[in-house]
Amino acid sequence: MGRYVTLTSNSGQGRPDEAVLRPITDDSVKEFTAEHIELGEAATLKLAVPSRSDGYLFVLAGEIELTCADESSVCGLHTFVGLPEGTEISLANRFGAKAGLLYLHTQEDARGGVLQGLGGVAITPLASAPSVYVADQKKNRTYFVSKEAARSERAHVMVVGYEKQTITPMHHHPNAESIFIMLSGSIRFSIDGDDVVLNPGQAAFFASNDRHALCCAEGVEAASFLEFHIPASFSTVK
Repeated sequence: MGRYVTLTSNSGQGRPDEAVLRPITDDSVKEFTAEHIELGEAATLKLAVPSRSDGYLFVLAGEIELTCADESSVCGLHTFVGLPEGTEISLANRFGAKAGLLYLHTQEDARGGVLQGLGGVAITPLASAPSVYVADQKKNRTYFVSKEAARSERAHVMVVGYEKQTITPMHHHPNAESIFIMLSGSIRFSIDGDDVVLNPGQAAFFASNDRHALCCAEGVEAASFLEFHIPASFSTVK
C-alpha cells in the first residue's frame, strides 16, 4: 500500500559543513529511489547518476550551486535539474541558509529492456517550464520531463496545481510507480481507504497497483505538488 513521510529533520541545526541524505522511499517501490538532501550553510556534496538510470534534483528550500563538467549554475527555489546516466555533479551551499533538495534516480530499467533516458543535463526553474491548464480537470500542469519538455522514457515529471474544487478519484497504475512531494497548500490523500492530509515538507509514494485519490484539504483554496510517474509510459485504472 502507499506510504507517506515527512522530509525534514528535527535533529537540530547540524554542522555548517554537513550534508545529510535521508531515504524517502522504502523497499515497497522498485522503479526508483528517492532521498531528501539537507546541505548546511557551507556544505558540499558529490553525486553520480548510475548507469541506465536518470537522476533528478529539485530544490525544496534555499538555493545551491551545481557544478557539472567544470560549469557552474546557481539553482534557486523550485528549480528542477535532470541528469543523464553517468553524470557526475558537485553541489555547494554558498548562500547562508540551509538548503533542502529532493534527489531521485530511476532504477536500472527495472521492467527489463532498454528505456531511452535524458539526452543532456536540463536545468529548469519552475517559472520557465511549459505550463498547461486542464480546464475539465481543474488542474494546472507544469512540465519538467514529458513530451512538452525534456524527454525521457524513464520518467514523467511535473508540478500539478489544484483548485478548491479539484478532485482526482480513486485509481491505480498497474505499470508504473509514483511519488508526490508537497510544495504549497494541503492535499487530502486517500491511500487504500485511509485518509491523510499532507503539507509542504511531506511526500507520498505508491508502488504499482496501490490505489489512491486526492483533493484539496478542507478550507484550502489551492495546493501544488511535484509529481513523478516512473516509467514515463503508464496507464491509469479507475
